[in-house]
Amino acid sequence: MHPRSGGVPFEFNTIGVDDGIAMGHRGMLYSLPSREIIADSVETMLKAHCFDGMICIPNCDKIVPGMLMAAMRCNIPRSSSPAAP
Repeated sequence: MHPRSGGVPFEFNTIGVDDGIAMGHRGMLYSLPSREIIADSVETMLKAHCFDGMICIPNCDKIVPGMLMAAMRCNIPRSSSPAAP
């Protein structure tokens, strides 16, 4: 980071429902709705700390859209680098 950029990195995590564990019982009812919870939690962090931008490193089919939804809600620049487990 350039010393005059004024940026301060801040790392935080979010939840992730594992479909392999959640399927076959009532837990599967929480898989898709978890995307909204992810978006809400990321949006909360972005707004609460007045972030100007975001770099996403998602690794799941619910975390990717959840992070994108949060960035769009907050209308901030973002960069994504999807990771795989």
